[in-house]
Amino acid sequence: MPVLNKRLLRPDVKKLQQRSQKIITKGALEIAEKEGVDLIKMFLIIAEGNKRFYEILESGEGKTEDLYDLINRDQMKQLAKVFRGAMEYKGKILQEQHPLSPDVKIEDVDAGGVPAEWQISEGVDEDKILLYFHGGGHVLGSPMSSRPYTVEIGKAACVNVLSVDYALAPEHPFPEGPNDCFTSYKWLLAQGYKSENIIIGGASAGGNMTLATLIKIKEEGIAMPKGAIVLSP
Repeated sequence: MPVLNKRLLRPDVKKLQQRSQKIITKGALEIAEKEGVDLIKMFLIIAEGNKRFYEILESGEGKTEDLYDLINRDQMKQLAKVFRGAMEYKGKILQEQHPLSPDVKIEDVDAGGVPAEWQISEGVDEDKILLYFHGGGHVLGSPMSSRPYTVEIGKAACVNVLSVDYALAPEHPFPEGPNDCFTSYKWLLAQGYKSENIIIGGASAGGNMTLATLIKIKEEGIAMPKGAIVLSP
């Protein structure tokens, strides 16, 4: 049961995927060496766990919960630190290779107690906002690591972007992350932005956060955003 069949990728997409993976791997190895983390040993454990996970799904024998203790909490934190650093490394490299346009301003902001950043482009409708939640498996990622992507979305849609640095696992267990995302939406409303001028969106874990935020908005009975963009949630 392959997660990704690379043979089916278009050559240009495959090239981009390989380039991205090469940067992340380089960053992860450098950080692991610096932090004294035996990355190869952990990968072998996780690979065996992944194999067992799919065997359980296909056979129906055993419980996936039995795999939860393959690595302990300290090892989880070590892996999170390594790959968070690798994601930031990738974001930094890509922005060095492809600098943001000079007309783009990046401003850190406290969105009701939640760290976030404004990505402000010239010539957009300042009343319209994309509230964006980054991907990363609820463990990795940040507004910076996804910035090249979100800035381009904002420009294409002619809106400013509020990219949220929500709380990540394992240090911050559920529901801290979704609560941060919901708080950032309420903060936008409190700043005077109209719900009909807000789109919520995210990719992967960010897509999941988008759906969780919409559910919370409905439960709380506050105004729904204009729409949502949900990529591979």
